[in-house]
Amino acid sequence: MPPARPDEPALTELHEVTLAPVRSPQGPWGKHFLGAFDRHGQFLDGFAHPWCGVDAMPAAPIAPYAGTAIYGGLAMHHVGHFLLEGLSRLWCLQRYPEHPILWHWIDLPIPHPDDRGWQKELIGLLGLAKHRHIFLRQPLRVERLLLPSPGFLSGQFIHAVQAAALGCVTGPETVSGKRVWLSRSALPHQFGRVAGEDQVEALLSAQGWTILHPERESMRRSAEIFHEAEVVSGFIGTAFHPLLLHAAPRARLRPVIRPGISPDDYRIAAEAKGLDFAAIETPMTALDQRASWTNFQLDAPADLVRILAES
Repeated sequence: MPPARPDEPALTELHEVTLAPVRSPQGPWGKHFLGAFDRHGQFLDGFAHPWCGVDAMPAAPIAPYAGTAIYGGLAMHHVGHFLLEGLSRLWCLQRYPEHPILWHWIDLPIPHPDDRGWQKELIGLLGLAKHRHIFLRQPLRVERLLLPSPGFLSGQFIHAVQAAALGCVTGPETVSGKRVWLSRSALPHQFGRVAGEDQVEALLSAQGWTILHPERESMRRSAEIFHEAEVVSGFIGTAFHPLLLHAAPRARLRPVIRPGISPDDYRIAAEAKGLDFAAIETPMTALDQRASWTNFQLDAPADLVRILAES
């Protein structure tokens, strides 16, 4: 049973905290390990992350960090995970621009290169560019560390204060009748493609839908589309998460399920913004066995288009 949701996220002040960089496996499917210890060498549960095991206390020497810093969390080059989980303490980070942010960095099993600079843009949009950002590369003993609790927990909740902190984009004008399909058809195959999506896009385009490739858009534009359009659909994935960046999105969301990916976090984000959310299931066949990155074959593209026309 998941833990009860606290009334508000908490902020804890810690002293003499030792942080160790994330230790990653040599192969793509091994376990990551994270270190955060009190002055007695005991792991601090407030730093735990479901992706990581608990590492051992690092051996001396450990570099000292004098003064106060604030803990950001686990950062990575993945738009969706960074926006939801990496920035889950944003509600508090924005309140302390005078303090450096300490981050644990994690390398994902499948690399996600940031060719368009989305992470720098996102940090600027959210008002974090004024901070100094420190990514842990060696063990560090921090004199005074502020530890915010996460405002988002995957599969459980997003706090109202966290949702409000993320809502940094406004506009543009809404376009009556605009329907947008968030395409995965130009992504590299290792990110989970759906064979047959090109047929869906051709049929939708003939019906007046706009086909958008989110990986080619700015973060601001990726958020704006959820206010500009009346309906947004596409195979479920990261492209839906930027709706949290808009202060007042309005689109009806019709994500199409990819087997193995839970719609829970997408539903949580939609509910936080008061959006009409209805996931669509359609038959598809797995082409490989790579969990979240599995490639699929869509069994009946025309049937999916018909369902979308009626939604």
